[in-house]
Amino acid sequence: MRQWRVGSISMGLSLIGLGVVLFISQFTNWEISKIALIWVPILLIVLGAEILIYLFLAKKEQPIIKYDVFSILFITFIGCMSIVFYVGASSGVLAAVNNYINDEQISGALPVIEEKIDNSIERIVIDSKNGLAKVTANEAMAVSIFGTYQTNAENQRLTEDDVASIHQVDNTLYVSLFSPPNHNGWDYHYTNYYPTISLPSNVDVEITGFTNQVNLELADLQANWYIDGTDIARLKNKEQANLLLTIDHINESGQNEVQTFGEGQHSLKFGEVGSLKE
Repeated sequence: MRQWRVGSISMGLSLIGLGVVLFISQFTNWEISKIALIWVPILLIVLGAEILIYLFLAKKEQPIIKYDVFSILFITFIGCMSIVFYVGASSGVLAAVNNYINDEQISGALPVIEEKIDNSIERIVIDSKNGLAKVTANEAMAVSIFGTYQTNAENQRLTEDDVASIHQVDNTLYVSLFSPPNHNGWDYHYTNYYPTISLPSNVDVEITGFTNQVNLELADLQANWYIDGTDIARLKNKEQANLLLTIDHINESGQNEVQTFGEGQHSLKFGEVGSLKE
């Protein structure tokens, strides 16, 4: 007569069920980490149900549950796996592993922000917390912010409030460029903004913080601009300009630069420039 051992039926059913699920997952988008999180508690339920059914159907008044080496190892393994998966799920380790395995970079367009301004605005102050921003000038009376982003976060939805804020105080327009949201730790997600901000060429501008690139047609600049720092400064049409150009420090050459174009009616000053290009 065959003798029943703890875990023999539940192990067989669980292996069959796991095999079926893994087979189906090859043709679907099921994630392995989620399958494991579901499979372990189901295995415990099947094991417990097996013991209860055996006790209920046993004809003996005091049925004896047999535990051999295999049963002990099986129960120990299931218990340890349950603890490991619970700790991994609650601490974010499984999510981090899943993100690493299924990491996919997504690109998209930033929400376009355009703020019309009138003659009451005499100065624009930019607070750039994003070192990847590019700065250009336009001949329209508007502040425009546009660009792209990259992220590995699923279902990323960006709004204008995630990218920048614009507020007017008296005759000054304050614009803040935000850093993208990032999540450090086990559940790591990153997002990078690559914004371009276009500013009126006939309004005074002050940019604090570091920017990636400044592209200016100096002949079109009809105001006083101060830029705290930029990696690359592309300055074109210097000969037709009417301004005083001052660069406190150029990292590429280790020098400063002061040049006057035309009568020097307007000014463009940089605190620090990585490299100067035309």
